[in-house]
Formats: sequence, C-alpha cells, structure tokens
Amino acid sequence: MLVDAVVKLSSIVRYVISEAAQSTVPLRKEIKYVSNTLNCSDLAAKNIKP
Repeated sequence: MLVDAVVKLSSIVRYVISEAAQSTVPLRKEIKYVSNTLNCSDLAAKNIKP
C-alpha cells in the first residue's frame, strides 16, 4: 500500500515537472494524472484519524 502511494505520488510529481509546461498534453496522460491524484487523496483521507 505504501509502495503504491509512493509510485503514484512520484508519477504526479513527474507529470507536473515534465508535462505542465507543454501547451497540449495527451488525454491519456491527463487521465492518469487525475486518477493518481484522486487515489492519493483517498489514501490520505483514509489515514487521517479524528
């Protein structure tokens, strides 16, 4: 679980660094970015203790 989170987070950072400067991004990459972001958000929400 932790390994998956780190892989997804590194993918998000890689996307932001390499693709954000581009004027256009393939939809496949954009969908993967959004999916990874949502998955990381879900993991963070599950690990927050009240």
